[in-house]
Amino acid sequence: MRNEIADGSVLDSDVILGYSSNHGELVNVSIEGDGKSGPPWNVLLTGEHPGHVVVAFNLNKNITDVSKAFVRVTVMRSSDLEITSVVVGWLYFIAWSISFYPQVYENWKRKSVVGLNFDFLSLNLIGFSLYSIFNCGLYWIPAIQAYMNYKRKSTIGWSIGNVVLDFTGGILSMLQMIINADNYDDWESIFGDPTKFGLGFFSVLFDILFLVQHYILYR
Repeated sequence: MRNEIADGSVLDSDVILGYSSNHGELVNVSIEGDGKSGPPWNVLLTGEHPGHVVVAFNLNKNITDVSKAFVRVTVMRSSDLEITSVVVGWLYFIAWSISFYPQVYENWKRKSVVGLNFDFLSLNLIGFSLYSIFNCGLYWIPAIQAYMNYKRKSTIGWSIGNVVLDFTGGILSMLQMIINADNYDDWESIFGDPTKFGLGFFSVLFDILFLVQHYILYR
């Protein structure tokens, strides 16, 4: 018995489809005929425990490229919880988005703003403005200090202790992520969602710049 696959290659009947996974306890993989039935193979994946798993497939003979023959599987605890999460997410988005419009409608309907505390409006305006300034500050703070050190050609009057501690924190933050990724064999948690790792990495880069300025360039 001989079989053909999509790229025109010919497979003998003794070609067997196998698989491997990084978290085998999360999903049960069942291949029709134990992988010996020949192409096409019917594969059934059954979730056992919640989590993320990658299942890669392989052949017992090196006759075609199967390097991209894999599937990423996400096993949820409950489809009802997934639906609930989506609904809750949309509800809080909608609620926050329209939270200020009822007051506008109330003022228009009454043709009056009597009863509306302007301190409430002022504090909201100040709060959101300061929050915007805070976010801008987080972005620009390191660059501003580095530029000032460059212009003065000196770091006198500026404590290097802050940088040393920030450098230590950034290194330990990345180290914690690496330890956890190695412990759970989950490197995708670093490179798949690099926000925390990137924050620590760029913080360390600026700290290195400050250390070079303080101890080498402007001693």
